[in-house]
Amino acid sequence: MSTVLRRIAELDELPDGSVVVGVGHQNTVRFKSSGQWLDSKKPVGSTWSLNTYILARRWGVRVLYKPEI
Repeated sequence: MSTVLRRIAELDELPDGSVVVGVGHQNTVRFKSSGQWLDSKKPVGSTWSLNTYILARRWGVRVLYKPEI
């Protein structure tokens, strides 16, 4: 999937296990677990949903992996 997502609703529609990366210089990788966006480089238990939404709205994110349901 090479489409750039920019809407919060599009991120919310992705299932748990999905992985996204920021577009352009924002190549931050995030994955979705239990409905929350997480960053594997940050402390366990911290969520990055708000930051991921901002990332998508400002620069866009590309889906790296989307599990089949």
